[in-house]
Amino acid sequence: DTLIQSSAAEKFSSVRLYVIINAVAGRNDSQILDLATACITGGTDCIQLRAKGISDRRTFELAGQIVKLCKEAGVVSIINDRVDIAASVGADGVHLGWDDLPLSQARRMQLTPMVFGLSTHSVDELRAAISQRPDYVSLGPVFATGTKPDLAPAGLRYLTEATQILGDTGIRHVAIGGITVASIEQVLKAGAKNVAVCSAVAQADNPKQMCRKLKNMTEVLQNGG
Repeated sequence: DTLIQSSAAEKFSSVRLYVIINAVAGRNDSQILDLATACITGGTDCIQLRAKGISDRRTFELAGQIVKLCKEAGVVSIINDRVDIAASVGADGVHLGWDDLPLSQARRMQLTPMVFGLSTHSVDELRAAISQRPDYVSLGPVFATGTKPDLAPAGLRYLTEATQILGDTGIRHVAIGGITVASIEQVLKAGAKNVAVCSAVAQADNPKQMCRKLKNMTEVLQNGG
């Protein structure tokens, strides 16, 4: 079982830029798929579909289309919250928050080895997450974010502390929350190796170009540029 899980984790090992795409009422499917395509062309390594307030059927159909786009391009596909939908469309993984299904139960629903991510907002949550052995954790929100307005920023200090705690656990991470071209350098200098973005790309005039820029910055700054 551990071997099966490690093969899923390997898929995630080359992820540097992780893009979250929000599917919400009022944004049509073609806009969402166009954004996904632009991000893939721009060099994102991973796309998470986060569907809020739309029907299960629409979430399922969108997830299937996004997984297909990702598979064709060799990009990791993650579905937020919905293990059932992720498994049924053959997504690479699922991202879970603290109000979602426990990770041990989620694992029982996988049909093929999947990547499992957990949200963390504090050192206590991080330690609780590590004990569940996810493949990766999200660390944040680093800065204030419109996606989760009720969540106080965890800040750069948490990022530094968390990456040190993760050390040689083998659990990977993505820094998340309000990260932009202007702040990505601070985030990487605080110890993050990988970043997740949402609004920075979705609200950009040219999402493809924005992805390319963010990806280049992660690579240059990782290599001490």
